[in-house]
Amino acid sequence: MKSVGGCPPKKEAQRLLKPFDWFNMSPGRYSDLQSMKFLLEVSKLPYACVLGVPVKLGNGLAIFSMGIDKENNTTVSKREIVLDVLQLAMAMIGRLKELDGLFQTQKLSMPEAKAIMFAMQGYSCKQIAGFLNLGEVTIDMLFKSAADRLGASNHFQLVSKAITNGEISNIQLTDSGAN
Repeated sequence: MKSVGGCPPKKEAQRLLKPFDWFNMSPGRYSDLQSMKFLLEVSKLPYACVLGVPVKLGNGLAIFSMGIDKENNTTVSKREIVLDVLQLAMAMIGRLKELDGLFQTQKLSMPEAKAIMFAMQGYSCKQIAGFLNLGEVTIDMLFKSAADRLGASNHFQLVSKAITNGEISNIQLTDSGAN
């Protein structure tokens, strides 16, 4: 499917950016042979509908899908399924940090992120410089550069924005030399 830009659900998710039923994808829009084969196989699924919910993750797009059984189609609304799929997506993203990381673009360099992590632990610039084998002036420059990138005007905002943006969540202090 790579040669045609991905499978029809991927294209539909990118086109609509809202929940959609796999069974309502227009065959005319996806008329290449691979897509037609894919849609034929989708039509054989034992569901009344397969709901796809695109979820933006950083610069990427993940599609979470759930099928509604033909027997349960009358008792479950598509809106309820969308909410269930979104809850499932958020739970997966929360538990699988690497899934979220696949789509995130880091704004901070590794030295900037490590310096911020040490600052969060209460270390002074001098101590951080020692841990990272850098000069104190360099540490100050790292903080200034990171603040500029994240739009922070002080160290408190810098730490807060770094945490909120997920910039330092995957950094391990033990990798940096502090014990």
